[in-house]
Amino acid sequence: MTVTTARAPLPTSVALDVDGDVRDAERLGHLAAHENVSFDARRGRRNLWMVASLDGRDVAALRIGHGGDELTTPVGRTDTTDGAVFEFASALGALRAKVTFPADGRALVRCTTSLLPAHDVPIPFWPRDLFALGAPAGTVHTAQRGLRSGVVFASTDDPAPCTLFYFQSFSSLTDYFEATKRSPSDTVGGRWPELGYAPPAGDGCVLPKSREVAISDAYLTVTGAVPKGNGEVAAAYLDLLAETYVCLPRPPVAYHDWRDRAARTEGHAAFAIRGGQTVEIAWGSPSRATGSGVEIGGIARGRETRS
Repeated sequence: MTVTTARAPLPTSVALDVDGDVRDAERLGHLAAHENVSFDARRGRRNLWMVASLDGRDVAALRIGHGGDELTTPVGRTDTTDGAVFEFASALGALRAKVTFPADGRALVRCTTSLLPAHDVPIPFWPRDLFALGAPAGTVHTAQRGLRSGVVFASTDDPAPCTLFYFQSFSSLTDYFEATKRSPSDTVGGRWPELGYAPPAGDGCVLPKSREVAISDAYLTVTGAVPKGNGEVAAAYLDLLAETYVCLPRPPVAYHDWRDRAARTEGHAAFAIRGGQTVEIAWGSPSRATGSGVEIGGIARGRETRS
């Protein structure tokens, strides 16, 4: 598990801008509370935020809507049985952010944001979406490496104990990656206090107009405990990951008729090269099928293959 402690000598311009944007933001109402953690929505100058507070103190801001420029239109809110949906127009297009709380009794929030571009939108840069608030220093215990799960796990005890567990569901973002021809590799991480997911961007990265795509599907857990030592860090990571995993949408159960599929392969053959030989795998006919399935015959022709 990678452990990185980050204390910036001075706050970055991005962190200062976020801090001011959240502090001066218009409050759009309370969303939910679990024990000593509460969540509310706020409209900043350019972004829509979901802010988590611990014992009444703002500890994290999750960007759930990035307009690309000043927000000049109203933000609509529709309450649902498990959260709320926010909609607003921006310079990039129409944005929709759905906020839900999928885990009963835990401070875990899911924020799914989609964009319907008004025109072909070049994406030269996209900022990270999670910011720790009011904490000058923190420890990033682990973050995504390569194409592994989009996780960042961090904590601080300055000025008070707080742990953040962030998970980005890449499965929900397939259309974005296909449209932009980009990979989610190394997109979740960051340096304290700038954390979370930065959608892949750069030259030639364009979202086509008139096609709604999910640009983020983030899960965030906030707790007031900080693990100490490698053992506690590893245990906390596995617990928080498991609690998030059970909240992920699961594909419906589907029936596969394997006997029918096997029967439809009659007359076909597959070839594999092993140990310098060409091996032919031949499927038997239904008349030769055994009780446990269709008979498979393998014939090693003994012909060497050279590249």
